Amino acid sequence: MVEDDMTGEEIFRRYSSGCIPWMIFCGHITEDRLRRLNASKGKISHHLLKSCFPGAYDDSRKFARARGLSQWHPATQRNFWRNEHRRNNDKCRVHRGRVVAVIKINGTDLSLVTVMPDGPGEPDANPYRAVNVHHLPLEEGDIVYVHKYVVAETDQVAHQCATSFLRDGALSLFQ
Repeated sequence: MVEDDMTGEEIFRRYSSGCIPWMIFCGHITEDRLRRLNASKGKISHHLLKSCFPGAYDDSRKFARARGLSQWHPATQRNFWRNEHRRNNDKCRVHRGRVVAVIKINGTDLSLVTVMPDGPGEPDANPYRAVNVHHLPLEEGDIVYVHKYVVAETDQVAHQCATSFLRDGALSLFQ
């Protein structure tokens, strides 16, 4: 799925996916809810998202209301997760980083990604590993957003700008 085609609900689901093991442990996600989450395509039930991730759901709602925004607009969800979700909690907040390496896991369609923290408010730290469970096409140098060691999204705008520059700008230097 192209990142720009995602609904707000899909973005919420993508970012919250790193919390699934903890929410199962806490009893918020039952076997039936997990099955429905995994089976959902496109518009995901707000009731299901709220029952599985009550804290993030309420925080997202409050974030949107405080700014007069639609909670489920894709830009609102991206802004909430990337810039506001648990900003003061390094273990839960969304981290921005640059891909240093991508390692395919043999026999699966998953990959481990080495990420170097890179962005405003990111602590100076060593690279860390995250898992690419959403099968995003990642390359060295891509900007990614990681929640609970799960790569949630890439910064497609930055990637598209760099690709456009290389294709249009840099190539013209050699013509």
